[in-house]
Order: sequence, then structure tokens, then C-alpha cells
Amino acid sequence: MKKGGVERFKGAELNFSLKWKLLSGVFAIAFFVFSMHWSVLDNSPPAWDQGHYLYQATFLHKVFVEKGWTDFLSAAFNIDPGRVPLILLVVQPSFYFFGPSLDAAVFSINLFWFLLVWALLGVMREVLAEGDSAKAGFFTLLLVGVYPMTIMLLHNFLVEILVVSFVCASIYSVLMLNRKETSSWSLIIGIFVGLGMLTKVTFVVFVFPSILLTAWNIFRRNSLRRFFRLLFPGLFVGLLIAGPYYFFNLREILSLTTHLSSKNLAKMYGFGEIFDVWTIINYWHSIFLSPVFLVAIVSFFLLKGRLGKIFKGNYEKLVILLWFSIPFVMATFGEIKDPRYLYPGLIPVFIVSGMIFASLGWSRFVVLGFAVVSTFPGYLFSNAVLSKHQYSRVATISGLSFLAEPDSSPDGRDWRVGELVQKIKKAVNGVTDNDKIFFLGGNRYYHLRLLDYYGLIFNSPFKYQTLPYYADPDMSEARALEYINTSQSLGVLYKTGENWPEFSSRLDSAIVAALRGDSRYIAEDLGIDQPDGSRFYLFKNKAFILKPITSPDEITAKWLVGGGIAEIARRDGDFLTIRTETGAEGSALLRDGAIHVKDWGVTGQLTADAASIRWSNGSIWRRASAE
Repeated sequence: MKKGGVERFKGAELNFSLKWKLLSGVFAIAFFVFSMHWSVLDNSPPAWDQGHYLYQATFLHKVFVEKGWTDFLSAAFNIDPGRVPLILLVVQPSFYFFGPSLDAAVFSINLFWFLLVWALLGVMREVLAEGDSAKAGFFTLLLVGVYPMTIMLLHNFLVEILVVSFVCASIYSVLMLNRKETSSWSLIIGIFVGLGMLTKVTFVVFVFPSILLTAWNIFRRNSLRRFFRLLFPGLFVGLLIAGPYYFFNLREILSLTTHLSSKNLAKMYGFGEIFDVWTIINYWHSIFLSPVFLVAIVSFFLLKGRLGKIFKGNYEKLVILLWFSIPFVMATFGEIKDPRYLYPGLIPVFIVSGMIFASLGWSRFVVLGFAVVSTFPGYLFSNAVLSKHQYSRVATISGLSFLAEPDSSPDGRDWRVGELVQKIKKAVNGVTDNDKIFFLGGNRYYHLRLLDYYGLIFNSPFKYQTLPYYADPDMSEARALEYINTSQSLGVLYKTGENWPEFSSRLDSAIVAALRGDSRYIAEDLGIDQPDGSRFYLFKNKAFILKPITSPDEITAKWLVGGGIAEIARRDGDFLTIRTETGAEGSALLRDGAIHVKDWGVTGQLTADAASIRWSNGSIWRRASAE
């Protein structure tokens, strides 16, 4: 080929590469926009983990706004010492400018999508031996973006997008360090690994095997002095970022990690036996039965025996293999078989598929292109572009109806959680010396941290308690009622309808029936109709709920106070004489359903069980005849 022809060929090649890069940028932004559009349309309350993170992040926001940096950092170290806190910290700028909300949190998480895109394209440049890395990167990005688990994670306030972003960024940096051997890339590895260690403790499983492989590679090629000079910056920065938190909270982190991966917890949530074949098959089904993995299978089949030749070398093959295989084996034979936990380890499958795209001839490329198109209906349905009916028709026509359902479309219904916490506050009638509410059951739209979060937002914070099912999974009805009756709570909150998980709601019906027949409780319908047809009831504890005093006769009696006896005697009309346990006397007046002692500046109210008077100064008098 003549010189001019070579130059034109190279120019065309560069032009095509630029187009693939532009397409990658357009699709990356489109995925972000669709995700935020979904978040705006969706009104469903944050589910279990989301609610947990949202409550804690909102609490930290309030600490920062009200008390400043010092208290904020202290709270970040202590709010949940068994978990690492980065997800709570990355949302703080959004909370500061827009206020704490689920949408602001989802927006913050979605920003890390762009870090993931950058890292994916970088990894592709480093591992692909032949073909256009920009083209391969685009198709990898496409497959990752339309994978149902990615869609779900971008729609929700969960930690996995942070984890996968820092995993990919760390792997890319490791590949660059192996090739360039500069302290700057060592430093970058330290930053990403340090931050990754603050996203989730399992981060190490995805990254450290490749780091060890790279360290061995560098050690073999360099003197001992240069080896340490290259690795020290990364090690130092990583320890500087993550070390303090792990140092102060290591015991709690190990304890919670052990509990969350325990056989007992897996049994309670119904994950099945660790080596049971059908349990493993069902787990793989939940991960791989998707149009995206259908594309991966087609791509592997089309390339056949040339799969190993698309990598630059054995080192790059090993990095990709370690990234996938070790987490996959550990997840498959782990106690808690949750597909989310393996998600960062699935990225290598999409990377290899993207590499195959860049290596195929035109005819095979078209075949694979049609397979890629099959991934879009689910994505469009999840993001409210296709209706459920339209998606079902497309899936049936394309023959893909056997595949797993995509992530759900936005739920625009009003679940009235903010109204619920305000109704609870109103129902307890202004009690200020007790903030405990007992909580029965739970499900996707009704759980402890959800109520905690809305309590912070609406300034109605209660301390919600639950039955200790984790400590006593075989708890009997009698034991449960004993626990509730001795909890000294204001009341018991219950939602009708379906509650889940089963182990924490199996006694609900029996407990509610017992509470309805117990004279110590008053059942109140809170008037909150849920979109699923359920309603909320609060069984109020008469020992704490206050009622209006309608007659002096209700309180003229002797009362136990500390080690002494006080007395209230009737005088004229609504006037009363009051004598304290110390012998002090005063005049009292019954007004607006309460007893007022003007000279002492205190007011007392009678509890619904008529057994106690609660005074505004915090003193509690208990009826002597009731003892």
C-alpha cells in the first residue's frame, strides 16, 4: 500500500474510533438521564437497605448542619461502626444543596456511573489485543447499562454502584501500573482502593488478587528498591484513607460481617443449603437468565477457539479471570446467595463480550447486533418508555418471554409514609417522656428505618422496637406478648395485609388478636389507606396515653411518689387541695382536662388507665390503690 493510502486508512480508523467514543459518551449520558427520570417518576418508599442508608445519611446531614464538622466526623465514625460509611458521605453535598431526600441520594449515586464508564473504557484499552478498543468499550458499556441489575442499582440508593465503580477504577489503575510502572499510578490505585474499602468490606475479593498478581509482575521485573518505591505510594494512601476507620471499628466490622454471612441468617431468609444443587441453580438463574447474558453466550459461540487471542497477553487474561472467578466461586458456595453481592464480579463477562464485538467480521457482527437489540425492550420498560402490555408483546414476539423479568417500572402511587408518622405523633396525645413504639411485621413499603427517616424529616422521631427474632428465631406467641408488655412502649404499630420476611411476621396475627382482647390497650385506626389495600393500626398503651380529666372524682385519691404518699382532695367545684409526699400543700384547679397548680407552675394529666398522673416537671404519681 502506498504511503498516501496508509495515511488515509489510519485516518479512517481514527475517525471510526472517535465515533465510537462519541457514541459511548452519548449513551453514558442517556443512561444517567433515564435513571434520574425514573427516580423523579417513582414515589415508592425506599426499601430495607435504602431506608437504612437514607436514615443514617439524613442523620449525619442534620448533625453537620446543626453542630458542624467535628461532630459530623465523630458521628460518621460511630453511627454504624459495623459498616463502612462512604455511601453516607458521598450524598452529603446533594443533601446540603437540595435537602435530604431519596431523589438527591439517587442522584449522588448515579454520578459514579461516569466513573464506571471511564474505567470500563480504560480497561478495554489495556486488555484488547486487536480491533478498535473504543468500539469494544462502547458495546461493553451498552451491555452493562442494559443489564437488569445495573438498571435496578441505578434506580435505587444502594452501595453496589459505588463498589463496582471503584472496583473497575482500581482494576484499570492496576493495569496501567503494570504497563507504565510509575508512582503516580500507584498513588491512583491507593486512592481508589482506599475509597473502595470504605464502600463495602467485600471489595477486597474483587481487587486484591489482581493487585497481588501485578505486584509479583513488578517484583520480577525490578530491583527490590524500585519495587518498594513503586508500591509504597499506593499502600500509604490506601491506608491513610481507609485505615483510621478500620482501626477504630475493626471488632464491630468483623462481628457484623460474620453475622451477615452466617448460616443462621441464611436459614432465616430462606437461602437454602450452601451446597444444595437446586439452590445453586436457582442462584445462577437469577443472575444469568437475562438477554444480556444471551448476548454474551452468542458472542462466545461466534468467536469459538479464538477467545484467548483477543487479549494482549497472559497477564491481562489472568486479571480478567481472577476478577470473575474468585468472587463467582465464593458467591456460589457462600451462605447468603444474593445476586447483588456478585455484581462487580460480573463486569468481566461484559468486557470479554465487548472485546469479541471488536474482533468479529462484519457478518458475525450483524448477528451479534441483533442479539444486542433484544436487550432494549426490558430497559425501555424499566424506564417507563414501554408499558407493561407493550413490553409483554415485544418479549413474546421476539421469543424472549422465558427470560427473567426486568426491573420494575416507576411506582407513582402515594404510600403516605410522612402522613403516617405524623398520625402516630398525634395519636399518642403529646406524651413527651416516652418515645418508644413497638413495631410488628414489615415489608418493602413498611420497615423500621423507613419510619426513622420520615421521623427525622417531619420532626416526629420515635424509637421503634421489634421482637428479637434474630436472637430468638423460634420465639413463641407467649414469649412475644411478654416481650411487648414489658417493653414500656407507647403502643404497638401494625399494618394489615402481606408482611415479609416470614420469620419476622409469622406471629403477627396471633399477637394482634391478643392485643384486641387486652384491656390495657386501645386500638386506633390511623386512617392511612395504602395503595396495596392495607391499613395501619396503633394499639395504644393506656399506661402512657393521656386522657382528659372530666371530673375531680377521677383524681381525688392517695398517690405513691418515690418513697412517700401524696394526696389530692376535693374542695369547692373544680378546685382541689393537693399535698405532696414532702408535706407541701397547694391549691389546684381542674381546667381543659388537666390539673393545674398555679403557685407551683405545674400541670398534671391522667393516663388512660387512670393509674398515673404525669406532671409537666417530669414527676409521675401512681395511684396508691392500684399498687
